[in-house]
Amino acid sequence: MLKNKENKKKTRILYLTYDGIFDPLGQSQILPYLINISKEYKVHLVSFEKNMNLINKNNNYIFDLIKKNNFFWIKIRYSKNSFTRIFYLFYSLVIISYLIFFKKIRILHLRSYISALIVWPFTKICRLKIIFDMRGFWPEEKVDRSSWKTTDIKYKFFKKIEKYFLTISKSIVCLTSHAKRIIIDRDSLLNPSKITVIPTCADNNIFFHKKKNINNKITFCYIGTTHSAYDIEKVLKLMFDLKNENIDIYLTIYTNDSLKKLKEKISKFNNISNFISIKSLGRMQINDAISETDYGIFYLNKNNSIKASFPTKIAEYLLCGKPIICNNFNDDINDVININKIGLIHNFSIENISDIKSFILNSKNDIKISSRCINFANNNLELEIATKKYLKVYEEASL
Repeated sequence: MLKNKENKKKTRILYLTYDGIFDPLGQSQILPYLINISKEYKVHLVSFEKNMNLINKNNNYIFDLIKKNNFFWIKIRYSKNSFTRIFYLFYSLVIISYLIFFKKIRILHLRSYISALIVWPFTKICRLKIIFDMRGFWPEEKVDRSSWKTTDIKYKFFKKIEKYFLTISKSIVCLTSHAKRIIIDRDSLLNPSKITVIPTCADNNIFFHKKKNINNKITFCYIGTTHSAYDIEKVLKLMFDLKNENIDIYLTIYTNDSLKKLKEKISKFNNISNFISIKSLGRMQINDAISETDYGIFYLNKNNSIKASFPTKIAEYLLCGKPIICNNFNDDINDVININKIGLIHNFSIENISDIKSFILNSKNDIKISSRCINFANNNLELEIATKKYLKVYEEASL
């Protein structure tokens, strides 16, 4: 029998994240969930925050939000300095010791691998119910996007941490069904029922359809980082090819990446700077930016780690009613786009440029495509949907 709401409120949850609440990711993918979860459970949040964010008065509203929703928040300093970082990691052990031994917390929600590493010693001495919210395949991400090698000791170490927490955790959360299949294939003894797929979602109170101003150009919107997991040059080349096909297009890139490096990439293609603009914007401005476009577009590098990724921008574009043009980087995105007819999966090559031209023509005449995008997002990628899934995970963990 499920616990009633009053009993749930007595259940203490420790949510540990190495990502800062003040960071864009924290504001979109951590704080909204915790606000909803705190209505059902007593939440204790431990996060690592950059000092510049802690003293920024523009972030005062986050303090107010957390105070209003009455959950306990301990902020640990994040530092890039190796020595200082180690100090704060040890300090986090003291904090977690206090919460486990004095606050009697037994349910731990660990967001990603560093959080799991921090808690690892306690799993040896305490009976804890672990929710391993692994997100993507972090060790593989380090190989694909950084300088790690699969032969490195640090890679092998974190793979052992991964296997350990996959084994001992009460529940496991990943972002894609593709990742779930890979996890199960790697370990035939793992119970598939304890793995829950919760893709990155967005709040439909912040992202929603707005009427676009009349513009005869075909407009594309690119949001977020332009390097690491992404290949912006593929997008730029596609814009160049479409322009050469005499299609009246315009691309706006919204990013906080290095303007100099991005302009260097744009300069590789003759004259495309005439129909491309680069802008920076805050989280609350993204909806208006998406609303003034026809399509969301991006290209993700295909590799092992990307099979477990589901970018937040997918939910944001679709909630705004905008079809997506992207490559087939994993099985989930292929199913989302093709089965629901809410965009185009493309390899971004000149040989298949006719596919995009046909898609643009057909989607312009498809009066229902925007509604399909919104309906799919509201039913699958909306904040309340994700919250219900997390609450079910918490419910099962507390039994």
